[in-house]
Parts: sequence; structure tokens; C-alpha cells
Amino acid sequence: MIPKRVLVVDDDGSILRLVATILKRELYQVDMAKGGAEALSKIELTRYDVIVLDLMMPEVSGYDVLRAIHLREPETPCVVVMSAASSFHIANAINPNVFATVSKPFDNAHLIDTVRKCSEANCPSDEPALPGHPLGAAA
Repeated sequence: MIPKRVLVVDDDGSILRLVATILKRELYQVDMAKGGAEALSKIELTRYDVIVLDLMMPEVSGYDVLRAIHLREPETPCVVVMSAASSFHIANAINPNVFATVSKPFDNAHLIDTVRKCSEANCPSDEPALPGHPLGAAA
């Protein structure tokens, strides 16, 4: 079985390394991007099965990255990681590529389960989130 390729994007280096380590232990092939600009460069060069993305980043935000993913790789599902899961952030995160959201601080098992479901799902671009998930209700 070929390992799923995951891009982890966060401007906080400690969170970036933590999430990458967690996913590598689950045998995912993990690339890291420290911020939105680096993520955009990596997305140009590589096709990912899942992108784990922080929304709140300086300069090139997670929202900017989501828009670029939707234009370049409309079938690539994303797990959005948020510090503050306010209704404003959730509403602005609605994008056909958003499969689910995970709030910081996150439970490692929940993150792993969410990425696994995302990587295994047939996530068509007109289904923005898991059924019953807050983003699914808003779509």
C-alpha cells in the first residue's frame, strides 16, 4: 500500500513539527510548509492526498491557500486547523475543499482520525464537509 501524501501548513514551527510527527507515526508521507507562501510553492509542484492547514497565518493566510487549492486542485480535501473556532472563521473557511475542521488545542487521536477519514473519503468538490459537521450544515 502506497502511503498517503499529506502537506501540513502552519506558521507556528512547534505545531508544524508536532502535527508532522503525529502523522508520520501513522505512516503518512508528510511534507511541511511554514506558512502560506511556502504552501503555495509546494502545491504547485506536488499533488497531495490531504492538506492540513492553519487558517490564521500572516502574509499569505490559510484562506488564500484554500482559494488557490480550489483553483489548482479542486479534488484535494483539506483539514482546517483553527485556534478559535468562531462562527466568523468557520463561515469564512467554507470552501469546497474543506473536509473538516479541528480546533486547537487538538486531541492527537481526533486529528489522526480526521486525517484518515479525509484521506479515505471520496470527497467531491460539491460536498464541503463531513455530514453533520458544522461546515456541512452551512453549505
